[in-house]
Amino acid sequence: MDSLYKKIRQQLNEQLKHLDSRLDTHVSMLYELQDFYRRRAEVEMEYSSKLDKLVKNIITKHKTEKQRRESWPGYSTYTCWQTLLASTRRVSKDHSIAADLYNGQMCNRLSDLIDDLQRMYRNCRDIGCISHEELIKVLNELQSAMKTYHVYHGESKQAESKLRYTESQKAKVEQHASKGTLSRKFKNFEKQTEKRQAKYTENKLKALKSR
Repeated sequence: MDSLYKKIRQQLNEQLKHLDSRLDTHVSMLYELQDFYRRRAEVEMEYSSKLDKLVKNIITKHKTEKQRRESWPGYSTYTCWQTLLASTRRVSKDHSIAADLYNGQMCNRLSDLIDDLQRMYRNCRDIGCISHEELIKVLNELQSAMKTYHVYHGESKQAESKLRYTESQKAKVEQHASKGTLSRKFKNFEKQTEKRQAKYTENKLKALKSR
């Protein structure tokens, strides 16, 4: 019983350790995702800034050399050039928005998930600890009851053995003695038999109740 009790307690502790391990793994993965989105935001913002800078530099150059480029608007290539600048500026803005989403909403959402996950795991662990304590309490009571039963059962068997021995001695006296010769001895065995019968009955009842 003791070895079984220790084994069950060890299994319960292993359950809690496994729960803690799962929490650590999940939180680590979420932190990895959060770090990824934070770095991705940096890349997007850097790309957005470089595109924006590229467009501004070209526009500044165009303004600086405006006199040399007065005839440009008359060419279809100029329209393509303007479209390219506008498109690049939109792409720059799109990547800036993506950077804000990654660094803001995504990272914040992952932080919320980490908090929710830790709270749920704490609740699960608390429930597990309470359940384990109740189970250990029941096991302790069972172990104590088993010990009590074994004590009473042993006393019952011992009382039965003494009773059977007294009954056999009484039968021998009754069988071999002439009538009246050993009546005193027979009466002593008879009294012992009654006492041991009562003791056996008492111990047997205790054993049955404890069982």
